[in-house]
Amino acid sequence: MALENLKGLTLYVVRHGQTVTNTKAGIMGQNDSPMTPKGKDQVRFNAGILRREAGAVAATLDFVVSPLHRACQAIEIVLREIGLDSDAYRTDRRLMETDFGLHSDWTWEQMNTDTHGRGYLTDPWNYRRPDGESLKDVHTRVGKFLATLTRDAVLLTHNGVVRMIRAHYLGLSPEATVAYTQPNEGVMRLSNGGETLFRD
Repeated sequence: MALENLKGLTLYVVRHGQTVTNTKAGIMGQNDSPMTPKGKDQVRFNAGILRREAGAVAATLDFVVSPLHRACQAIEIVLREIGLDSDAYRTDRRLMETDFGLHSDWTWEQMNTDTHGRGYLTDPWNYRRPDGESLKDVHTRVGKFLATLTRDAVLLTHNGVVRMIRAHYLGLSPEATVAYTQPNEGVMRLSNGGETLFRD
């Protein structure tokens, strides 16, 4: 499917729950960190929203997730909660979080005060962290993934990737893309060319 046909699909976009690194104001990137008990509760909450909003259609959806452990753990909780087999999903590396390279597991404060990290503050879209990716790079790889979708889907991934899914679907500028943050607790539905964020 070409990206220009993306608006013909309905996508339920979900972020994994809070992780241990999140509680320390850290950025994991493509490193991993276990979900906290609160994070697992957030995932169960999101599953309830998905069960309500997708209803009987849920069983027909394409469940695609980042292969990082926190995302796989989250989707397995979701699937169990909505009454489907916990292994009824597939992974795609293009849904992995932004690669922060040598800045992985740093805090935002450390990254933004480091000599090699200040570029993000002046040009967040094009700045590439050492041995990592730029947001523009992530936008490109997420677009390549979205172009492969052929049916309505649940996409469980990370904040950086959620931003890019939303940007492609809504045709957003880099500035509008970067300004958005997906909460851990909530489900975004992209459908009929628009978005709805369910928080309760």
